[in-house]
Amino acid sequence: MPQKDGIYTITDGDVESMRRQIEGQAQPRKVSPTRRPSASVRSGPASDGSRALKASTLSLFVWGAGQMLNGQGKLGLFMLLTQVFAVAAHWALTRVWTELLEFGALFGATPWQMTMGVATADCLLITFMLANVYQAYRHAEMETDQFEGLGNPALSGLASLVVPGWGQMINGQVGKALIFLLCILSGLYVAAALLFSPFLKILAAVDAGGDLTWKVNLATMTIVGVAAGMWILSVYDAILVAGFRRRMI
Repeated sequence: MPQKDGIYTITDGDVESMRRQIEGQAQPRKVSPTRRPSASVRSGPASDGSRALKASTLSLFVWGAGQMLNGQGKLGLFMLLTQVFAVAAHWALTRVWTELLEFGALFGATPWQMTMGVATADCLLITFMLANVYQAYRHAEMETDQFEGLGNPALSGLASLVVPGWGQMINGQVGKALIFLLCILSGLYVAAALLFSPFLKILAAVDAGGDLTWKVNLATMTIVGVAAGMWILSVYDAILVAGFRRRMI
């Protein structure tokens, strides 16, 4: 826009520049898409995040069922087959344990070593089960909203009385639920190993002096005692947290 003797002259170039500037301001700003849609555009019956509770509850009892609810069919089928295999393998062990010990002896494996091998495999299965519940819960939350809990003290307390940690899941505290589940599963596994497996007979055979037996008994009582205490604490915590959240609503 040149100036000549106090008079501004508007050229065609000035007009074109102003037109482009106005058009640029009128265009809507581009918004980068996010990984997860906002709550206003998410729809469906699970938009309140309650699908996380449904998915984790299903996976708690039937491995992979929560994943199938979340639309992860292949992963859910894999987890379901793992549970079926685990149940079938344990049933088979109770039937052919003696023969299995004889077979292991051919390769130099002692009964104690084979028992510890089975125990290690069971620990991995417990870890797998907890991961199955956690994955179903978190994936459902990622697709919907964060689950804040139902705020029902009676329902939460009853759920934790049936399965420790279940009430925490109803309260939207999946991390705490896994801690309670781990404690009670550890206690139940130890009790089952003593009652239904040849563990005590094998221990007596390898520990003639009894030095190891009393340590095992002490550890067993400690684990079972902690599991029982955590069961009670799970019920109390579920009721307390649900009541607090109901008052906050």
